[in-house]
Amino acid sequence: DDRVVRENLVEMGWDTDKFVKGKVVGVVDFGAFVKVDATQLQSKVEGELFGLVHISVLTNGHVNQVKDVVKVADDVQVRVKGIDGKRVSLSMVPADEERPSPGGRFDRSVEEDCGAKDW
Repeated sequence: DDRVVRENLVEMGWDTDKFVKGKVVGVVDFGAFVKVDATQLQSKVEGELFGLVHISVLTNGHVNQVKDVVKVADDVQVRVKGIDGKRVSLSMVPADEERPSPGGRFDRSVEEDCGAKDW
């Protein structure tokens, strides 16, 4: 369980633009799970961190299947975009090159009280 590592990183902070080495530990249809040594992000935080690289941020451009880009045991360069509770969001694309969210369920830019009445 990487709970303590996540909590310490949230408390101490890290550079969300910095790429660090990770190892792919799992591949699913929607992305790749990657293990990262937390000391690469914050020298005062020891331990491993596990996160998801969503298929949309595995590379610039369209990806048909995750296995076309990565496989288990691959060494990859990732950046930690954010930590929200148990979720660690990773990316293999620089922040300034990421495509904007398509407005899915995690798009917090939509006001909560907005609904069909507003269309």
